[in-house]
Amino acid sequence: MYKYRDMTIEAAKEKLHEIIEHAGEQEILTLLSLAEGIENINYKYDDATLSMLKERSEAYLSGKTQTLSIEESLERIKAHRKRNGL
Repeated sequence: MYKYRDMTIEAAKEKLHEIIEHAGEQEILTLLSLAEGIENINYKYDDATLSMLKERSEAYLSGKTQTLSIEESLERIKAHRKRNGL
């Protein structure tokens, strides 16, 4: 997703046109379903939520924070439970 974040809207539209031009039936129907779903989304975030999302995104993209795989998360949970007798 972040691969395309610096594209201009015109370049992004051109890329989508290229993808559609070479897509098969299943891909076309999948893209159509996705696009229709996006049309129906009407999220409204308050300023506090937008600020929190921006801070988290910047921290992740700068390398100050990281994400964990599901395996790493489960191991941390198991270790926490073991340490705390749960």
